[in-house]
Amino acid sequence: MSTASAVAVPIGFGGPRPLSPEAQKVAEEPIAPAFSPIVVAGFVRIIDAVTIATIGMAIYLAYVFPVYGFAGYYVAANATIAALDRLREVLPPTIPIDLLCGSPTAVHAT
Repeated sequence: MSTASAVAVPIGFGGPRPLSPEAQKVAEEPIAPAFSPIVVAGFVRIIDAVTIATIGMAIYLAYVFPVYGFAGYYVAANATIAALDRLREVLPPTIPIDLLCGSPTAVHAT
Protein backbone atom coordinates (compact mmCIF):
# COMPACT_ATOMS: atom_id res chain seq x y z
CA MET A 1 0.00 0.00 0.00
CA SER A 2 1.44 3.37 -0.93
CA THR A 3 1.34 6.24 1.49
CA ALA A 4 1.14 9.25 -0.77
CA SER A 5 0.19 12.52 0.86
CA ALA A 6 -1.24 15.49 -0.94
CA VAL A 7 -1.19 19.09 0.21
CA ALA A 8 -4.41 20.98 -0.45
CA VAL A 9 -3.65 24.22 -2.24
CA PRO A 10 -6.52 26.48 -3.25
CA ILE A 11 -6.55 26.94 -6.98
CA GLY A 12 -6.39 30.51 -8.19
CA PHE A 13 -5.59 32.02 -4.80
CA GLY A 14 -2.65 34.31 -5.11
CA GLY A 15 -3.63 36.94 -2.56
CA PRO A 16 -5.85 40.00 -2.90
CA ARG A 17 -5.99 41.58 -6.32
CA PRO A 18 -6.29 45.33 -6.81
CA LEU A 19 -9.68 46.65 -7.82
CA SER A 20 -10.30 47.95 -11.28
CA PRO A 21 -10.84 51.72 -11.59
CA GLU A 22 -14.59 51.20 -12.07
CA ALA A 23 -14.83 48.98 -9.00
CA GLN A 24 -12.77 51.46 -6.96
CA LYS A 25 -15.13 54.27 -8.02
CA VAL A 26 -18.19 52.25 -6.92
CA ALA A 27 -16.53 51.27 -3.63
CA GLU A 28 -15.82 54.92 -2.78
CA GLU A 29 -19.43 56.09 -3.25
CA PRO A 30 -21.16 57.11 -0.01
CA ILE A 31 -23.77 54.74 1.31
CA ALA A 32 -26.97 56.10 2.84
CA PRO A 33 -27.94 54.47 6.13
CA ALA A 34 -30.60 51.83 5.66
CA PHE A 35 -33.49 51.37 8.06
CA SER A 36 -35.52 48.22 8.03
CA PRO A 37 -39.24 48.85 7.44
CA ILE A 38 -40.01 46.61 10.40
CA VAL A 39 -37.82 48.71 12.69
CA VAL A 40 -39.41 51.93 11.43
CA ALA A 41 -42.90 50.46 11.96
CA GLY A 42 -41.89 49.45 15.50
CA PHE A 43 -40.77 52.98 16.31
CA VAL A 44 -44.02 54.36 14.90
CA ARG A 45 -46.02 51.96 17.08
CA ILE A 46 -44.05 52.99 20.17
CA ILE A 47 -44.57 56.67 19.40
CA ASP A 48 -48.28 56.02 18.85
CA ALA A 49 -48.65 54.20 22.18
CA VAL A 50 -46.78 56.95 24.03
CA THR A 51 -48.96 59.59 22.35
CA ILE A 52 -52.15 57.78 23.37
CA ALA A 53 -50.91 57.42 26.96
CA THR A 54 -49.83 61.09 27.07
CA ILE A 55 -53.19 62.35 25.83
CA GLY A 56 -54.97 60.10 28.33
CA MET A 57 -52.85 61.38 31.21
CA ALA A 58 -53.38 64.99 30.10
CA ILE A 59 -57.15 64.50 30.13
CA TYR A 60 -56.93 62.80 33.52
CA LEU A 61 -54.80 65.57 35.02
CA ALA A 62 -57.00 68.31 33.55
CA TYR A 63 -60.44 66.96 34.47
CA VAL A 64 -60.32 64.11 37.02
CA PHE A 65 -57.34 64.91 39.24
CA PRO A 66 -58.52 68.40 40.33
CA VAL A 67 -61.90 67.01 41.47
CA TYR A 68 -61.09 63.56 42.86
CA GLY A 69 -57.35 63.68 43.50
CA PHE A 70 -54.99 60.88 42.57
CA ALA A 71 -56.59 57.58 41.67
CA GLY A 72 -54.27 54.81 40.57
CA TYR A 73 -56.92 52.96 38.62
CA TYR A 74 -57.19 55.86 36.16
CA VAL A 75 -53.47 55.59 35.47
CA ALA A 76 -53.77 51.80 35.12
CA ALA A 77 -56.75 52.19 32.79
CA ASN A 78 -54.84 54.68 30.69
CA ALA A 79 -51.87 52.32 30.33
CA THR A 80 -54.22 49.42 29.55
CA ILE A 81 -55.99 51.39 26.82
CA ALA A 82 -52.68 52.34 25.22
CA ALA A 83 -51.49 48.71 25.35
CA LEU A 84 -54.75 47.31 23.98
CA ASP A 85 -54.69 49.79 21.14
CA ARG A 86 -51.29 48.41 20.10
CA LEU A 87 -52.42 44.80 20.55
CA ARG A 88 -55.43 45.47 18.32
CA GLU A 89 -53.09 45.68 15.34
CA VAL A 90 -50.97 42.68 16.31
CA LEU A 91 -53.53 40.10 17.43
CA PRO A 92 -56.30 38.76 15.22
CA PRO A 93 -59.73 40.13 16.07
CA THR A 94 -61.91 37.80 18.11
CA ILE A 95 -64.93 40.06 18.66
CA PRO A 96 -66.15 42.35 15.89
CA ILE A 97 -66.13 45.78 17.53
CA ASP A 98 -68.62 47.16 15.00
CA LEU A 99 -71.25 44.67 16.17
CA LEU A 100 -70.71 45.60 19.83
CA CYS A 101 -70.96 49.32 19.16
CA GLY A 102 -73.96 49.01 16.87
CA SER A 103 -72.24 50.49 13.86
CA PRO A 104 -74.59 50.99 10.89
CA THR A 105 -71.90 49.60 8.60
CA ALA A 106 -71.74 46.27 10.43
CA VAL A 107 -72.80 43.25 8.41
CA HIS A 108 -75.08 40.97 10.40
CA ALA A 109 -75.17 37.30 9.51
CA THR A 110 -78.67 35.95 8.98
